[in-house]
Amino acid sequence: MSDPGRPKQVLDLCDEVLALTVEVREVFLREIDAGDAELGEAVRSLLQAVEDSGSFMTIEASPADGES
Repeated sequence: MSDPGRPKQVLDLCDEVLALTVEVREVFLREIDAGDAELGEAVRSLLQAVEDSGSFMTIEASPADGES
């Protein structure tokens, strides 16, 4: 990835994919692959890393202060 804007593009596309329903994700990813296979590979790699990370970055909701 020699384009300095490429990492942001990968992140933006990953966010878009994560916002899609599971059924639509693969279609969207294929469209990315068709336009730029290297970009598609980078997005898929990031998505895999997100999935592999599990929920360690998930913030659990906690009761507001003063509530029991």
